Amino acid sequence: MNPRTRYHLASGLLVLILCSASSAWGKAPPDAERVEYDLRQRAAASGCEVVLPDIERARAAYPDSATLARLGGECQIELLEYAEAAEALKVAARLAPEAENTQLYLAVALYHLEAYPAA
Repeated sequence: MNPRTRYHLASGLLVLILCSASSAWGKAPPDAERVEYDLRQRAAASGCEVVLPDIERARAAYPDSATLARLGGECQIELLEYAEAAEALKVAARLAPEAENTQLYLAVALYHLEAYPAA
């Protein structure tokens, strides 16, 4: 197994551990912002294509996280998955309407879907 593959497997395992931390261990699970920060760093280092599955797992673990929904939308825009990006960004906008850049990223996704009035 090459070092890059080993790194990605280890990072995925770390996210899985972070998302499934149990209070039975005496610790609360990490907050969604911390998970989002870690995933954003990995996306910057490895690319959204590699990290998007982990983002989706984190979104499932934290369904009320606007920051994770926005990160998913940002990565989907980068991967030219505009319909999925628009859906994720609509969730982010609903959860935190005042959040920075969410409306901008949503407009970008809608523009590429040629939904000009909505953009």
